[in-house]
Amino acid sequence: MTLDERLQRAAHGVADRVEAPYVDLGAVRAGARDRTRRTQTSVVAVVVVMIAVAGVLFQLNRNAESLEPVTPTPGGVPVWYDAAGLHHGDVVEETPVEVWEKASPDLALVRSGALYRDPATDDVWFHPWAGEPRIVGRNSRAGPGGDPNGDLAAWFDGDELVVYDTSKGGEVSRNLLPPGDVVISGTGDHVNGGNLFRQVSEQQVVWNSGQAVQRLDLATGTVSELWNASGDGFRRELRDVHDDVALWSPRRGGLEVTGTEGDDQRPAGLESLATLSADGAFVLAPWEGDGGEGHGAAIADVASGEVWKLPLPEFYAYVAWSYGDVALVLVERDEVLESFLACHATTQTCDRLPYDGTVTLPTS
Repeated sequence: MTLDERLQRAAHGVADRVEAPYVDLGAVRAGARDRTRRTQTSVVAVVVVMIAVAGVLFQLNRNAESLEPVTPTPGGVPVWYDAAGLHHGDVVEETPVEVWEKASPDLALVRSGALYRDPATDDVWFHPWAGEPRIVGRNSRAGPGGDPNGDLAAWFDGDELVVYDTSKGGEVSRNLLPPGDVVISGTGDHVNGGNLFRQVSEQQVVWNSGQAVQRLDLATGTVSELWNASGDGFRRELRDVHDDVALWSPRRGGLEVTGTEGDDQRPAGLESLATLSADGAFVLAPWEGDGGEGHGAAIADVASGEVWKLPLPEFYAYVAWSYGDVALVLVERDEVLESFLACHATTQTCDRLPYDGTVTLPTS
């Protein structure tokens, strides 16, 4: 017998001696059903717990979000007030008081909302873009100023300069000043309203008191003069500031920009009643005419000095800045408002905006 034959016979012998175990199929099926039920019950319990936990987390997250200030994306959002209400881009919201007053309409911006004065009571209101308006200040004859890139606002409570944090809901500082240093409110040529605040930022508050431009250093709490009428005023007047960049109105006319990288600039054709954008990158001013082109409005790039004149026939302009690079221009002819524009300084394009009655532009 060969080796292969002996191996095959041994394998058959082992197979003949192995008996298959008895299997109760009914018991197997019953056990399987019990295990399935237990598994399903466990899965359902886990799912219920997960849903409950997710619901609690969602509610906690929603509650947490409701306590955080909503910050709109800077740039591209025009803000103004008219008879329809407070406009924030395409959204129109009612205000608890009428903002506009012919003597001095006051509307200021911070990144999460707007501030305005109640002309009837001199209360200062904060109007968040997501939330209920509330009174944050009193006794403000000149109205508020704000930081469109931040959370700080400022106003005068009598003879005290108040700096307020809109995100935290509390005062940052309160400085008692001599009456002559208090801001004087009023309107002027090419300005739809004006509280004469020049800049509000985390570092400083700058305002025009009429005879001088004052600066509050928030780090030290000290107040100093940046310009006064009896000194540098004989040569030029300080119009606006953004950190180290300043706009000056020389006595010989025109506009001068200092504090830029390189030489000081004199943008051609711009009038002295100019204002800096929220980021300090652009200058917006009425156009005084150059070579017989007539009046209008123009925007100058601070870095390059390039001037873009709005492509419209001669008109009288009221000007202001909204968020980012959005310039607001009221186009008036023969003392009648003809159109309202939002012009993007970066792309050099303008859009017509709807308006109802008198338009109030941001003042700072």
